[in-house]
Amino acid sequence: MFWILIASTAFAVETAVQKAEVPAQSDAQETDPAFDWSCRIGTFQGQIRNVKGGQVIPIDAASTVHLEHKLDIDFAEDRCITEVRIEHQPDRGCAYEMVFGVVAGEPGLRLIDIAIGADSFCPGWRDWVETSDPNNDRRLRNVRSVPGNPLKMSTRIVPDRTADTSCTDIDLSVGGEVLLSRLGRSPATYALEGIAVRGQFNSRGNTAAVCPAKEQPSPVFVNNTDQTVESGPEVRVPFALLVNIGTPSIPTIPGFAGGLTALVEVSPRTTFGVSWQGFGTEAGSGGVRYAQWQQSFGDPATTKPKAFAGLRLGRQSFDRITSRFLEPIEEFDAWLIGPALGVELSRSRASPFYASVDLAGYLYNEKQRVISTSFGDLEATGFGATATVRIGAFLGNRQQVQ
Repeated sequence: MFWILIASTAFAVETAVQKAEVPAQSDAQETDPAFDWSCRIGTFQGQIRNVKGGQVIPIDAASTVHLEHKLDIDFAEDRCITEVRIEHQPDRGCAYEMVFGVVAGEPGLRLIDIAIGADSFCPGWRDWVETSDPNNDRRLRNVRSVPGNPLKMSTRIVPDRTADTSCTDIDLSVGGEVLLSRLGRSPATYALEGIAVRGQFNSRGNTAAVCPAKEQPSPVFVNNTDQTVESGPEVRVPFALLVNIGTPSIPTIPGFAGGLTALVEVSPRTTFGVSWQGFGTEAGSGGVRYAQWQQSFGDPATTKPKAFAGLRLGRQSFDRITSRFLEPIEEFDAWLIGPALGVELSRSRASPFYASVDLAGYLYNEKQRVISTSFGDLEATGFGATATVRIGAFLGNRQQVQ
């Protein structure tokens, strides 16, 4: 009896020790033996805030991060990270999705899509500003074409060569502002405030992915006295020479005009140009000199046509004006100012080619008679309009410092 009691006690103690040594397994580990806890950890911080209304979508600790990298047997094309998606999609509450991808001609990754959702379980969002179900198609989405906000990354490659999946230790951060809207509502400005992600995440390989453009190397300057080497960014202003053809001021002097335009790309969306045009008709000849500032809309990194709006300021002159209906006019000068609307056929950094067409309407500082053998001596006008086509190319390096 004594030996049976000792044996029973020893068996119970051994069983308890074995149970204590086996760690508890989660449901994920039981269902997926390959579940890798070391590559599913991360910290999240920041928020997406409505600048005007103050409503906030917090970056949740339960967010997920999906990475994608280029998979290629060639070393030069393998391992580069081509997409980052940060999302939180609860059944109800505050939801968001940010997608960062490759933009043509741009180094690194940039924001290419963002969507947020807020229903009655997202605090601070009253009924009239909620987006309904945070997971349906009525979420607020990005309405501004990019290149958008750049994503700062501690590394741009995954650690493993030719890997279908690779556990990557990475720090990510993004800031700035975006325009968000949904059908039937005006866009609103949202600020990306203090958004940062740190951790280890699995990256999925994709053979069809395309790596971002490489950053331009900085020039090297050598000091001849002590042979020290310093490097810094090189900034070149992108400059274009264009041929223009269009109409003189209509209705004051119908006909055709042609000349040259010097164009400077101030930023990826802004240009400033100076133009000269000369014209000669049966009624006489003259010229116009003007400066035009214009702001384009759409993604400047693509070759797709983009609309633009601008402002024209200049001076127009007539000389040797003769007509069987009018007394000779030796010279006439007038200042002009007015808006311009048009379309750019291409302003991609990858291509030097540039073409545009615009329509400008403007006011003169004084009225002038209509000069035309067809219409005769009509009433004087204080306004005019022109249509202009420009064709040319950019010269030299167009790389911009953002």
